[in-house]
This record gives sequence, structure tokens and C-alpha cells, in this order.
Amino acid sequence: MTELFQAELDSMRDGVTSEAGGKLWLVDLIAPFHTAENKLADQMLADLIQGPFKGKKFKFHQTDTKTGERKVMELVG
Repeated sequence: MTELFQAELDSMRDGVTSEAGGKLWLVDLIAPFHTAENKLADQMLADLIQGPFKGKKFKFHQTDTKTGERKVMELVG
């Protein structure tokens, strides 16, 4: 087993692969019970940052609910 392959296997144990294949993107964050009061989506994102995305740079699309404008956001866990 090559070192690169072993490193890839090790990185997959936490559910997030290494950046060898490119940039890490969060494709969907579905929070059907999110409200402005409970901020459930924010809590879910915080859990990802502290867990599987910890120490990793990732991008995601954020859509403004009023204007429909879509922006690429980048965070580091």
C-alpha cells in the first residue's frame, strides 16, 4: 500500500477525505426546522466545523432568502 493511499484511508476515517482531489465543498445543509429564533442551521454548521471539518478549509453556497443572490462562502474548521 502506498503512502498516499494510506493517507487517504486515514483521512476518510473521520468522514472527510484529504484535499488531494481538490477543494472541499459542503454540498447540502438541509435544516427544515430552522427558524431565525432557533438558528438550527447555524448550530449544524458549527457541529461540522468542530467535528469532521475541523482544521479543514471548505466552501459552500449561501443564498440570500430575500434577494435570491447566491454567494460562495469559505470557512476553516
